[in-house]
Amino acid sequence: MTIDEDTGEDVVCPICGAAEYWDCGHLVGSFDRSFCECQGGAIYDRQGEFSSIIEDIFLSHLQNGSEPGLKYDAFPELWESAKCNYAPDDDYVDLDGDILQRFLIEVLENAGAHEGPGSLIDPGGPGMTSSMSLLFAECPSEVVARALDRISVALKNELQDAPPYVDHILLWDRDPVVRTSDGRWFIDGQNGWWQTEITEITFSMNPGWFYDTKDPEGWKKCLHSESDIAEVERLVAKKDADR
Repeated sequence: MTIDEDTGEDVVCPICGAAEYWDCGHLVGSFDRSFCECQGGAIYDRQGEFSSIIEDIFLSHLQNGSEPGLKYDAFPELWESAKCNYAPDDDYVDLDGDILQRFLIEVLENAGAHEGPGSLIDPGGPGMTSSMSLLFAECPSEVVARALDRISVALKNELQDAPPYVDHILLWDRDPVVRTSDGRWFIDGQNGWWQTEITEITFSMNPGWFYDTKDPEGWKKCLHSESDIAEVERLVAKKDADR
């Protein structure tokens, strides 16, 4: 049971006054700040979506060499931690749980959640007392949806502002094919390079040769000539090319 450490009183929902605040329909999130856990609320079943959004966009920024810059207090620390723990061969991002929780609380508050008043703790045995944060709202599900949408759109907009680059290359019937970070494909045909559409990778494309070029210049070694490299660079730089 969470209590106000200053008064010793049990916490009640600040919206409806319910003693069983976890079951009144107003709890956005119950966060154990000491052990970095989410214990309940509307965000509980959707926190994986939040971390996945951050991981995917951070990985794209790290591979692209770009820097996101959202205006949240915890965001710079979260980004620096992810960047420090990232290696060029990694295909994942390691997020610091404590910083991620602080960022999540900040995003939820920005989306309309309100933190319960007082200095909140969850008493336990020696070394087991937790500092708590409880977030409430009239409609928690709307706050959570708004928070996820805002952070997803904001990060994707920043990523779209980054210049495109070649991030994959493969062979298709011995012809090189490159894919850009903004989802375009170009193939070396008989009459020069042209944009194409690929919906799946098949055996005929030599998928064993398909690899992630985290080295920004690595793809150039796979092309036939300097003129091919120059043409691909020109096509990739046309960020607003027709899809």
